[in-house]
Amino acid sequence: MERTLSPISRDYDGLPPDGRAFDRPAYERRISHLVNVDHIASMLDSAAQGCDVAVCTSFALYDIQERALDASALRLTEEERERLFRQMKRAAPSVLSVVKAFGPGAETRLVTSCIGAVSALIALWAEDGDPLKIHGKEMCRDINERVRWLRNVCHGISLQTSIMKRANCRRERVISNIKTNVGVDR
Repeated sequence: MERTLSPISRDYDGLPPDGRAFDRPAYERRISHLVNVDHIASMLDSAAQGCDVAVCTSFALYDIQERALDASALRLTEEERERLFRQMKRAAPSVLSVVKAFGPGAETRLVTSCIGAVSALIALWAEDGDPLKIHGKEMCRDINERVRWLRNVCHGISLQTSIMKRANCRRERVISNIKTNVGVDR
């Protein structure tokens, strides 16, 4: 059977359509953006499922903060913005629960306002143009600092959890050694 080339493959010159040259830096920047959005969504999804809520939330908020107010960062598409909104909304009850469990003195209203600030920061990231120029530095700073407070609390919880896990492991080793030396485990 003889193989024939389609009209498209005979005319293909290896260049993108419309005679434009391939812009590798723009392509790589877009891919990096997409990977970052996926990472944030994944972290928020894990938090929503109750898996390492503090760690996942801290990582997600860091990535959001790194890009949202950076005028040179690629802006979120409407679809990306809505995806992150949905994931944050799903994660919010878990985040509130973890923060309240580790810091019972934290006012629910404050934590809730900080969770709301995350959505505001996502919205700013999706806007065309420089959010600082559009909304003013003070408003952007207030939003960013609420998110930073929540991120810091989540980071502190993750550190506290790690410390407690290591302390529990050490305690278990000491108890196991005592039992072995006394002969309880025989």
